[in-house]
Amino acid sequence: MKWALLALGLLSASYLAYRAWPRARPSAEAGLGAAAPSASLFSPAQLENIRQLATSGQAGPRWAALRLLLELKDPGALERVEQAALRDPDQAVRLAALEALAQTGEVSVAPTLAKAAADPEPEVRLQALRGLESLQRGKGLDFSSLSASERADYERAVEQARRRREGDSQ
Repeated sequence: MKWALLALGLLSASYLAYRAWPRARPSAEAGLGAAAPSASLFSPAQLENIRQLATSGQAGPRWAALRLLLELKDPGALERVEQAALRDPDQAVRLAALEALAQTGEVSVAPTLAKAAADPEPEVRLQALRGLESLQRGKGLDFSSLSASERADYERAVEQARRRREGDSQ
């Protein structure tokens, strides 16, 4: 496990250097400013190590790997982050996953945010509501892309979370 943590640290440092220093990017990307990271920065073996780390027992490395996979647009990363938002045993990972989901701006994550609004932890419920509000403000939720059951889940969860939030603040 120590080698995996070291590998993630080195990969993260390389990635951060890539994001922070445009001259380190290929010239075609340099003109684009903050270009999206690419999985081509990593070898297939490195990507597999990051994927394995995303299921590790330690919350910090697990979340760092999930976030990196999401930014790299790795296949299945969004679903992994959605699962973490709903099922991760660590509250900090659930909070970070919800924040990352809201930042995607994808309407498809609204059902996950709505389900998380029923989390037993008040902070997680609040983060889920903030994510839903962010989606509504940022893009405006277009319910036409959600199924009727997803819409109902969303509306029910938001109402439950609002009632809980009001109860938590009293």
